[in-house]
Amino acid sequence: MDAVQIVNFALAGLSIAFGAICFLAPAYAMGALKLAPVGGQMDGKSEVRGASGGAFIALGLAGMLFGPAWTVAWVMVGVHDAGAAAGRLLSFLFDGSGSTKMWVYFIIELVFAGWFIGANWP
Repeated sequence: MDAVQIVNFALAGLSIAFGAICFLAPAYAMGALKLAPVGGQMDGKSEVRGASGGAFIALGLAGMLFGPAWTVAWVMVGVHDAGAAAGRLLSFLFDGSGSTKMWVYFIIELVFAGWFIGANWP
């Protein structure tokens, strides 16, 4: 396994770990992200488990399963991270949500996207 694949697997592992927090402990994740259920509805937990948990877990695993033989799989993981960063940037610009924590998440997503796309482009 070359150095690029080692970094790919390490970053995919981190994506899976971050996703697992949202997937397995949505209430904790919602508290950390300062999200709250509205009117006793639990739809927010479902969204956190799915969009922030399951998606990051699935893409990280897909990269690990398919990436070594099909490098474009790693690029797709990067495209997903770029989309997450773009959504966060739009929120900074239009919603005024630029807390330090959100900027840290944005930078992590941007670094992951840059790596996965740049290091694995066919």
